[in-house]
Amino acid sequence: MSNLKDFTKEKRVKYIFQRMKAIYGGQWLNQWRGVNERTMEIEWIEQLGDYLNDEWVMDYAIHHLSPDWPPNAIAFRKLCLDAGHMRSNKKKQALEEPLSERNATNKDIALAQMETIKKLLANWSKNGKKSL
Repeated sequence: MSNLKDFTKEKRVKYIFQRMKAIYGGQWLNQWRGVNERTMEIEWIEQLGDYLNDEWVMDYAIHHLSPDWPPNAIAFRKLCLDAGHMRSNKKKQALEEPLSERNATNKDIALAQMETIKKLLANWSKNGKKSL
C-alpha cells in the first residue's frame, strides 16, 4: 500500500478491492454480484477500522490471502489481527531475547577489533615505540 498514507479509509478500501479484483478476477466479482459496492465499502471500513491506517498490516493481509477463495470483510479483518499479533510477538521476542544473544554480533566485532589493537600494540613495542 505504498504512497497511501494520505488516503482516506474509503480510498484505502477501494485500493483493497482493486487488489482483490487483480488477484482473484472473476471469483471476486462473482462473490459480490448483486451487492451494492458502496454498502460493501461501508461494511469493510467498519470491520477493518483502524487497521486501514496501518500500511504494514494491510500489506501483510494482502500477501497472506488464501489462494483458493477471496475473503469477506471478517476474514480479511482476521488476517489483519494475525498481522498485529505477529508484529507484537516479534517485538516481545526481541525484548525477551537475552542481551548476550542480541549483541552477539557486536561482541564478535569488538573481539576482532581488540585483537587488531593487540597486534598493533605488539608491533609498536617491537619497533621501539615509534608511530603506529
